[in-house]
Amino acid sequence: MKIIISSPIEVENEVSIINSLIKNDLYKFHLRKPTFNLAEFLQILHQIQPQYLKKIVIHSHFDLIKKYNLGGIHLPEKERKSHTLVEIKAVKKSLNQKGMTLSTSFHSIEEAENEGDLYSYYFLSPVFNSISKTDYTANSSLLNLPETIIQSKKAIALGGITEENYDEILQLGYVGGAMLGSIWK
Repeated sequence: MKIIISSPIEVENEVSIINSLIKNDLYKFHLRKPTFNLAEFLQILHQIQPQYLKKIVIHSHFDLIKKYNLGGIHLPEKERKSHTLVEIKAVKKSLNQKGMTLSTSFHSIEEAENEGDLYSYYFLSPVFNSISKTDYTANSSLLNLPETIIQSKKAIALGGITEENYDEILQLGYVGGAMLGSIWK
């Protein structure tokens, strides 16, 4: 399962790159623009080819899920921690009924073991040294996944993921990888 996360900042020809990436059988594209207001966010969303919207997972402006046939919602850590488990379960149920996913990010095995079942899939990071964030170094404990996480088939490796190390993360027990820096840097 390959996932690509958008650059957090605007990139030249970004929407054409997004459309091209999705066209090539990408599992999901995470649209993450933390500083974009609703109008800026919509400007990108409106340029994505309509048949590809189902592969878009949004990290903000969650009300858009009601208007567009998107792929799902990603709850950033801060957003996740501001909701109760009951609220998260209700959101997941509602999204699942529409064929959408709910994902989040964890930074430790313990978090993934305790809360991972609430999500369709989740990112575990940083598996390797980040390409986009120079001070974001690998967490070696994420190279040894416990059997419970491997069996859940929900863990997506994030942090330093490239085409060259993609097979390695699959061998470690991840069901896929999320790329950001290797695509946009």
